[in-house]
Amino acid sequence: MIFFDKFLKKEYTIIECKNCGYWKKEKINVNKDVDKIVGHTKDLFFNGGCPGCNNKNQIEIRIYDKNGNNLNSIERDREAAEKMNIFNKWFEDGIYYQKKGHMNVIRNPGDAEEAYKKASECFDKALEISSDNYSAWYNKGICFQNMGNTDEAIRCYDESIKINPNFKRAFSNREMIKIIERSKK
Repeated sequence: MIFFDKFLKKEYTIIECKNCGYWKKEKINVNKDVDKIVGHTKDLFFNGGCPGCNNKNQIEIRIYDKNGNNLNSIERDREAAEKMNIFNKWFEDGIYYQKKGHMNVIRNPGDAEEAYKKASECFDKALEISSDNYSAWYNKGICFQNMGNTDEAIRCYDESIKINPNFKRAFSNREMIKIIERSKK
């Protein structure tokens, strides 16, 4: 991408969400005040959140000149980065226990339920740090669904959908639960 832009000799800014992978590239005029461009972009994305997932914590803004040289890079402040590191630790632990639960469903259902409980607790800790992370809500919903707590699973899927209306897996899991529940009546 940068090689191509060097060839075209355009100035541009890239805004990237590290949470959902959303990125936006805009042509700019670097001869204008770079600080104004950065300030406007920063306000737009740091305060408004990512258009893809509403994330406000894992956004990076990079500004390039006509030669593809990075003039400026901005990420959330250090405190936010540290919080996201803690969030990631809890989230990854939750995924670990969730996978452990999946592996034990047939062999040892008791161990599976215990693993899902631990995973749910990890996702709770992650959501204390970043309550607007649709993926954490979704994975917490999976844990509750696998433990048979369909009401709580639906609530988690609803939260995930509220944060990211484009996240199809949460829709399909929620609807699958509703179909199964209707068929039992």
